[in-house]
Amino acid sequence: MKTRKLKYLFAIPLLLVTAGIAAAATCSVPAGYPTIQAAVDDPTCAIVNVAAGVYAENVLISRAVTLNGAQAGQATSGRVSGGPDESIVVGANPAGSNPVFNINASSVTVDGFTIKNSVAAAAAIGVQISSGSNDAVTLNNFIDGIASTDLGATGTAAGIWVQDGITNANIGKNNISNVTANGAARGILIGDNASILNPADIVYMHENAISGITSAAGGGAGVVAARFSLSPAAFIFRQNQISNVNGNAFADGVRIECPLLDASLGPNDFTSFSSGSGDVAGIRFPDNTNGNFSDSSANNFNLPDTAYGIKIEGTFDNSLGPMNATCLVGESRRPRTRRPGPRRASQPEHRVQSLADDSRRSLYRQ
Repeated sequence: MKTRKLKYLFAIPLLLVTAGIAAAATCSVPAGYPTIQAAVDDPTCAIVNVAAGVYAENVLISRAVTLNGAQAGQATSGRVSGGPDESIVVGANPAGSNPVFNINASSVTVDGFTIKNSVAAAAAIGVQISSGSNDAVTLNNFIDGIASTDLGATGTAAGIWVQDGITNANIGKNNISNVTANGAARGILIGDNASILNPADIVYMHENAISGITSAAGGGAGVVAARFSLSPAAFIFRQNQISNVNGNAFADGVRIECPLLDASLGPNDFTSFSSGSGDVAGIRFPDNTNGNFSDSSANNFNLPDTAYGIKIEGTFDNSLGPMNATCLVGESRRPRTRRPGPRRASQPEHRVQSLADDSRRSLYRQ
């Protein structure tokens, strides 16, 4: 698999102090500043340390800064979402699509918070990485209780939304849970099908736990790639755990709605999905006509017997290269095709076949 060198795997703050420029400072909330927004608005604060407590805010971050919650650098395992040792940031605007943290600048880090957001109108969003915000880092956060009760078309929810026009986002070791909406519910949403900006390029998602994604009337998905750069290795999704995804229309672990080149989709664990329609897939490629060159190897699918580990819909063109789906783990890995006839026995290695290969679609049931 072709790879590109990532700019970082872990963010390392870099401070440059020159003559005539105020020295960068480490600031504290609430000891030095009453709110997180107040510290963010002070350009001398290069690092903002936020003490444990509850902060009702929607924070707009328009400059490079590192925001450290009380649990910065600490894995979510062993912590309690919303517990007394957490820096808990609760969205304060229940009307409108207002993220709790809106990253609107390059070189921003959000580390070690509990993030909650319940809205009555429009979309509920935990963290938004806005267009033009390169080198964003979101680590070690509980993103919990992202819920929209809006019954209209805009009543959707996303734990993290990565907009178009960004490069190099590091999303790792977060616990994204209880993301609910009447419409589409997504743990992580990347891109916008309607956007005219350059698509997202290099989004590294690793060691996240995504669970409790529920759509009452639409589809639920752990991760949705709506629009992505066709650069090699733009989409990296490794060592994540996705569980308890529920949707009335469908329930997907990873849903790829756009062409990808040399994407890395494993290893990951997929457990306990359900859908009112019965349409469940660990990894889904819906209606892709431009080809998807990706590696979906070494995934563990612990899904219902009627579910698919990997499901390909529509015409699949592998002109960009084949999809590798070797070493799939599950109780059953029998390929199911649209063509009638006996099923082939399970093999230790499977490779997705394209229409160009044998004029059929192969849908890999777990």
